Amino acid sequence: MLTTRTGCTALTVLLTLSVLTLVGCSAAATDEPRPSAAPFVTATVEPPSADVSTPTAQASIPELADVAPALVVFDGSTDVDAVDYPASMTAAELAHAREWVQTNVITAQCMGEKGYDYTFVPNWAWSAEPSWIAKLPAEQQAAAGVALDGPRQTPGDYRWEDAGCWGYAVHVMGNDDAH
Repeated sequence: MLTTRTGCTALTVLLTLSVLTLVGCSAAATDEPRPSAAPFVTATVEPPSADVSTPTAQASIPELADVAPALVVFDGSTDVDAVDYPASMTAAELAHAREWVQTNVITAQCMGEKGYDYTFVPNWAWSAEPSWIAKLPAEQQAAAGVALDGPRQTPGDYRWEDAGCWGYAVHVMGNDDAH
């Protein structure tokens, strides 16, 4: 509540300016063309001359399970040679995908030895499903992260022995320059 004379005056001026601004915004400029009155048009709608049949059966709506592709999830028991890769992959993409699957299978086997059910979804079959680690209880996620990636490393030389199961898999595949 405004109790001072200055506050009341300021509010009155502000309201007056607001009203004048709104009125000024709605007025048309003198050099702008004004729309002419639209001609009056009448139309007659007649019923259709031919018989129109109404459909007796509705089209069936497919269920989500009929439309959505099945989720592709791999784990440590995946046979790398039996994986179906998209035919659209180039030779380089296929080689990279095979190496990626093999690395993840080795990682999953290592994680299984540590008591974790590591699963992975290939990038060509990605889904919005949460990762295996996100599905663990909150109190287990940190330990699973250490098992997967190793403890936080200090800056310096990379050691696959300190890089968890992923580091082990990268080493086994020969991709860590330690061979």
